[in-house]
Amino acid sequence: AEVAAPAEVAAPAEVAAPVEVAAPVEVAAPVEVAAPVEVAAPVKVAAPAAPSGGTFRVEFRSADPAVTEIDVYCHVGEGMGVGTVVIPNAGVGPCKITGTKGDTRLIALVSLQEARTYTCFEGGQRTCR
Repeated sequence: AEVAAPAEVAAPAEVAAPVEVAAPVEVAAPVEVAAPVEVAAPVKVAAPAAPSGGTFRVEFRSADPAVTEIDVYCHVGEGMGVGTVVIPNAGVGPCKITGTKGDTRLIALVSLQEARTYTCFEGGQRTCR
């Protein structure tokens, strides 16, 4: 006679295929964040103050007759001419004076402070006085 298995015993379950486990993952150490940095508001820098009248007249002349063109570019004001350049509304600041003499360019730099007449390129030099 056959003996029945008690109700508590179940039939054996089928086992699934083995599961592969990946290699362990390394975790970097936590990164510390510095406290927030406060940034000061930008400082506004005023342009150099012009003399009491604001602007003034400046004249540039070439002492070298071989200079055929003068080009003047200033912080405040600019002009171009032959022999003489007048800037009626110049202001305090730097100026670049370029004289063309044939294929050569003569360049002089001045810093304007007030109304004045400058004589440039005397004797072929790269200056204004």
